[in-house]
Amino acid sequence: PALEVDPAAIGAKTMGSPACARARLSRLAGALAPLLLAAAPALADWELKTPPSAPAARMGHAMAHDPVGGGILLFGGTSGATLFGDTWRWNGTTWTQLTPTTSPAPREDHAMTLDVCRGRILLFGGYASGDGTIEYLGDTWEWNGATWVRLYPQASPSPRLLSAMTSDLRRGRTVLFGGSTESVGATTPGSGTG
Repeated sequence: PALEVDPAAIGAKTMGSPACARARLSRLAGALAPLLLAAAPALADWELKTPPSAPAARMGHAMAHDPVGGGILLFGGTSGATLFGDTWRWNGTTWTQLTPTTSPAPREDHAMTLDVCRGRILLFGGYASGDGTIEYLGDTWEWNGATWVRLYPQASPSPRLLSAMTSDLRRGRTVLFGGSTESVGATTPGSGTG
């Protein structure tokens, strides 16, 4: 079954009336329009971009639209040898490494999505590995446009990796689905660090 983040459980306001929901969706569409219009010519063909700066090659990272800062936000991942805990923003032309005052611990295979109702990016779970162990993470973080803020919901899913997360606009909630807590080598379950 899917797990939900109740906005009230993390001290957030809910969507409210259908009119409020339409207004928030309209703001999101307005924020996405420049990115979609800029991408429209490239929808038929891929184009290789070579920006002056870029994140290191990686896998297991997560990305989400950032309506506050504009563009796409990237967090974490791994090169296979290095676990990343860095935050980058793509503005459609170039990458910029951000230096938030607080940040989640380095991780890979975490879930991240834009909470459309609140205009914030949420990050959950993933795992950190080292010394032959894997630590499954169950922490929740929010990107407010400038820094990461650790959230402490009253109820939270169990630590996991490879889950999917999205906004349920109709009900004004963020939904987390699936994921894995399968053992791969030695494991150390955890609730994350940060």
